[in-house]
Amino acid sequence: MRIKRVLSLLLLCTMNSAFAQEISHAHSIHHAFIENKGQWGDHILFKSHFDGGNLWVQQKKMLFHLQDFSALQEAHIKIKSNKKQKPNRQTLVHLNFVGANEVSNISKSSPTRNYYNYFLGNDKDKWASEVRGYGEAILHDLYAGIDLKLIEELQQLKYEFHVQPNVDPNVIELEYVGQDKISIDKKGNLIVSTVLGEIIEQKPYAYQIVNANIREVKCEFVLDGSKVKFRLGGYNPDAILVIDPVLIFATYSKSPTDNFGMTATYGYDGTAYSGGMIYGNAYPTPFAGAYDVNSNFTVQDNPVYGVTDAFISKYSADGTNMIWTTFLGGGDGNQGTETAQ
Repeated sequence: MRIKRVLSLLLLCTMNSAFAQEISHAHSIHHAFIENKGQWGDHILFKSHFDGGNLWVQQKKMLFHLQDFSALQEAHIKIKSNKKQKPNRQTLVHLNFVGANEVSNISKSSPTRNYYNYFLGNDKDKWASEVRGYGEAILHDLYAGIDLKLIEELQQLKYEFHVQPNVDPNVIELEYVGQDKISIDKKGNLIVSTVLGEIIEQKPYAYQIVNANIREVKCEFVLDGSKVKFRLGGYNPDAILVIDPVLIFATYSKSPTDNFGMTATYGYDGTAYSGGMIYGNAYPTPFAGAYDVNSNFTVQDNPVYGVTDAFISKYSADGTNMIWTTFLGGGDGNQGTETAQ
């Protein structure tokens, strides 16, 4: 059953250079933009999670990793079945920012209270500790005079372009790679079709705030092959222009990843610990035409379960907050079945 996953619009009010106002957002630790402190390749800026996969924010692009773990769910439910288990499915869709700059100035805000430690593999240079997630991040000058803002609110993700006064927005060009088909429907929505469903960018909404009033600017997608641009109506060139599309994921996936607890115990201070295994919690191995074909794991030949990592998590005494969790990976299909108690 296809389940729509909505990455909805959250209106961000941006005033002109003389006055600025922003709406505060409630953020979730589970869907924050996790920073890269060396645990991934240098071209990766952030990783985030949505229901149906992962979003990787990279230099000059975003990578949507769509996953279907229904086979794993079925195998777990019908563990005694003698039927041959189906492989899990995944696909990658690249959103390239054509002609964009290498970003060196990034503003991050709304950090998570918890942090992540990455001790994957034997190369200590790729280990990272106290890695934070952030509710918002701005990639300054993705194009000259144009910033890309990333916003997470609870389980929703979005991005938007902030075009500074007297900067030409026509330099923004998007290119989708990896999909089966791309089209614009009668409502002006951009439809990116994949084997695991659709990524839909609804007809974009553009606006400016002039004299403390929101003024909508006519905006629509223009498709040329796999490349997409924005066609804008008249607007005030002396005010900031915000271009803000809505992203919708319609996938066949009920769970973007899976994990099974194998052991649990209590701490003397009332806290609790659990351990087990988690599936697919590493950077995906892209197809041959991807930007980077290097993976963070070595075991890639299990079509049913994929790669597993052992994990250990600590919870607060009242059970309402995960204090920390860590993954003990190395590429050997670790399951965490004998975690110390």
